[in-house]
Formats: sequence, C-alpha cells, structure tokens
Amino acid sequence: MIHFWKYLLRSYVQRPLSGQGPLRALLALCCVVAVASGCHSAQSSRATTARESVQQRAQFSELNILMVPFGVEVGSDHSKKAVAIQVFAVKPGSAKGSAILQGELEMQLFNGAYQLGMAEELPLIKTWRYSPEELRPFSKQSLLGVGYQLLLVWEDEERLFQKKVTVRALYHDPNGSVVASEFGVIPLTL
Repeated sequence: MIHFWKYLLRSYVQRPLSGQGPLRALLALCCVVAVASGCHSAQSSRATTARESVQQRAQFSELNILMVPFGVEVGSDHSKKAVAIQVFAVKPGSAKGSAILQGELEMQLFNGAYQLGMAEELPLIKTWRYSPEELRPFSKQSLLGVGYQLLLVWEDEERLFQKKVTVRALYHDPNGSVVASEFGVIPLTL
C-alpha cells in the first residue's frame, strides 16, 4: 500500500496540473477517502465486536408473548380461571425464539388492565416459575422459532375484581440479569 502512495505522489509531483492533473487529484482524493473510511470501519468493527461479546454473555435479549385474546374457565364446576399464552425467548441478533436451556422463566398475573406507568398499582394475583426441565414438555417449534405454550390456571378463590388481567414474562439469567416482556392485557369475558 505504501508503494502505491509513493508512486501516486511521485507521478503527481513530476506532472504539474496539466490536462490529467485534476483527474489524478480527484483520484488521489478518492483513495484518501476510501482509506480513511476503511480506518473508521476498523474502529467501528472493533466496537461492534465488543458489543457482540457483551450480547453473547446475555442469554436472551427479549421475551415476546402471544396470547389467546380471552380468558377461559377450567373444570366442570368453573372454579378455576385460565389464560393461554405462548412465550418466545429471543437471543441477541436473532429474530426467532430459542430454547431456554438454563435460568428460569417466571410468569406474573396481575389483576386489572395495565396502562402506561401504572405497573406498581396492579395487584399481583399469582406467579409461576419454570425451570428448563419443566418447560421442555411445553416447547413447540414453529415459524417463529421455539416457543413455550403455557396455560396459566388459578383458583377462583383468588377472586378478581376486574374484568381483565395483565400477564408478563420474566427470564432470570443464571448471571443475575433479568429480561422482561411487555405487559399483555387479556379480557376474562367476551
């Protein structure tokens, strides 16, 4: 590369700006811009590599939930309520759900409909925790990747005062970090 620059500089100095001089000057400028942008890309790629190594340490970057748009009553005496959801744990840099092989998945059920900024006000009805072994039977492969189909059932004695419930998924990584899904609101009656 250094030989190229010496040749370009020598040929430019030997010929003053005549006829092809502006063309050579433009060519030299293009080369300088290309080399300078290449240097910038090298720094950017180092930053990208560092960012990717941090993301590789994180098991999942997001949790997505799909919900059946209504609650159901379970049992012949209608003493239990339930909501059906599917959870997808997405790895950094991926768009599809992946299998949960370590850590813990937690499902939270709140009384009422979540509205922006009022998560603390919703009373928690019930929490479910699943290890990777417990999740394995609920695992389903689809076009969206690996997802976990869960039926969250609670006793009717845990009385609800609202006609809607809110669900949220949390993934507890073994390194102590937590990834949370968005809040999902489900009406209990049609």
